[in-house]
Amino acid sequence: HKQELSTSSEAVEAWARRSLDRYATNPFVHDNHMRPQSEFVVEGAQMYRLEDGLGEALAQLNERFGLDVPTAVARVRTSEKTRGISSHDVEISPALESRLRRFYAEDFRRFGYGEAASADTRSSQSVAARVAGRASRGLARLSERL
Repeated sequence: HKQELSTSSEAVEAWARRSLDRYATNPFVHDNHMRPQSEFVVEGAQMYRLEDGLGEALAQLNERFGLDVPTAVARVRTSEKTRGISSHDVEISPALESRLRRFYAEDFRRFGYGEAASADTRSSQSVAARVAGRASRGLARLSERL
């Protein structure tokens, strides 16, 4: 059965608190969807940011390895299409944003989000909203299994 998800700051903060508390004893919670990406980095690997688009990553791979992979990648399945919730709808309280910044501090540092996100509040909120949105989608998948 499908469960209605609230994107209010109170609901998101309650879910995040429960999930982060669970993570403290089980880093695999939500099938690793919450785990900081810096824990998956393989030294020497080229990293690409999803928000830069898969097309950009594919273009660089084509150039680097002489491939001819199409670079147009359609966004077929989004939370907005499947659940009617956009990551922009997710409300992040200042307290939760602060907690997420601490939890994902190494990701912010390693992947270059720290300075830009600190300088632009809208940018930091959208990064936090994407994190919470990703986690919310994980919650939605879990609720569908129950």
